[in-house]
Order: sequence, then structure tokens, then C-alpha cells
Amino acid sequence: CSSCHGPGGDGYAAGGTGTAVGKIGFLNKVSDGFIRVTIKEGRSNTRMRGFSGPAALADLSDREIDDIISYLRTNPSKN
Repeated sequence: CSSCHGPGGDGYAAGGTGTAVGKIGFLNKVSDGFIRVTIKEGRSNTRMRGFSGPAALADLSDREIDDIISYLRTNPSKN
């Protein structure tokens, strides 16, 4: 995640190529379902590939994806 979204999830502001998934502003706008589907399937027309299934970047389980969502929600960047 950090290779595109930055080590603190700050995205472009941290020199990453992805959005600021760790920012409280982003997290307040999206549902857990949106994040879950994005992690599993990726985002079309972006560099974000999916992380679920044998052909994915990593074959994350549903539990692992939920753990990522919980981490993002409990440790948001305030900036």
C-alpha cells in the first residue's frame, strides 16, 4: 500500500502516486464497503490492482482486508 499511498497513507502529498487513503477527510467520505471492494478488485483506469484472488498482487483474505480497513479507521492522519 505504502509504495503508492505513502508510508502514512498521505498519497500525493507524501510523493506517492495514489490517493490519501490514510487522511481523515478521505475516510470520512468513503464506506468500509467501498474500501473493501477497492482492495479486492482494484480501481479501473488507475494503477490500483486488486489484492484478492490467485492472480492478484497478494491473495488477501477477507479477514486481512477487514484488518486493513480497521487499521485505516483507527489510525487516520489528521492533516
